[in-house]
Amino acid sequence: SASSGDISQTPSKPQEQHLYVVRILRTIPSNVTIGFDSETKSWLESLESSSSVLVAGDLTERELPIGLIALVRASSPSEAVKTVVSDGRIGELEAYDRASADVWAWRAVFKPSTPLKQKKCVVLLCIDRSESLDLRMKTRPAHLEWLQQPGVTRDGFIGPLLDPENGTPMGSMLLITASSPEDALSWSSSDPYVREGLFESVSATDARNVTVTRGAEL
Repeated sequence: SASSGDISQTPSKPQEQHLYVVRILRTIPSNVTIGFDSETKSWLESLESSSSVLVAGDLTERELPIGLIALVRASSPSEAVKTVVSDGRIGELEAYDRASADVWAWRAVFKPSTPLKQKKCVVLLCIDRSESLDLRMKTRPAHLEWLQQPGVTRDGFIGPLLDPENGTPMGSMLLITASSPEDALSWSSSDPYVREGLFESVSATDARNVTVTRGAEL
């Protein structure tokens, strides 16, 4: 690399930052909950000062911990995972399988109007069928209109999952207020995307302690 006195080389351009959804699951069986509350407090408190991890929460199933989810600003998928591990001190928590983290690029379309931390929330991860981009684009206006209808609107973070290579939509991630995964799935069943058969798979998982950090600028 060039020294501070070397002006013969043009400084490298900073890499563009993107938003990523990072999901890290626990390796220890979910029924082993000893220390879970202190674990949760530890990693969420560690993220309070992060300017890169924008949103974070615990994933649970039948009230048992199964992992964590975060929205991260980073220059690549691998950096997004590293940021969650370092800023959240996940490296100190043996219960989490950092090596098999799932990561997707994401874009915010709707953001919550009120804090989510004290509310029941659910994460919906919806993966598009292959070769379905035209169907998504055709159905998108009806989907957006549906999301804003009185009686339908849910508070939360809603937007498309994107191919990290080219930015093409490949699914949806919704972190929304809901009483249960079943409630969220029932709500989403009237979404034009669902009615038109856009998704190959849809998963719904409880999220608790959803925290928006001071660095959140979605």
